[in-house]
Amino acid sequence: VSLIKTPPFSPDLNVTENLWSIVKTKLREKHFASKVELWYYLRLVWNQIGSSVAQFGRLDAQKDKKVIQAKGGPI
Repeated sequence: VSLIKTPPFSPDLNVTENLWSIVKTKLREKHFASKVELWYYLRLVWNQIGSSVAQFGRLDAQKDKKVIQAKGGPI
């Protein structure tokens, strides 16, 4: 494992934010008649991306470098 120095609180490096963005994008395409329907589709979307989390796991090195150059600021 090679370590790189990155700002600890950069939203650009937060995997959870990236996953949540994908979920929100997919859910925006749908209109829900009830909370039950919303939860159903939320689970459906989550399960679809859950099987391929590796693609969202760690951001690429180029993005890491940009965040470092921006000293933790937005890129």
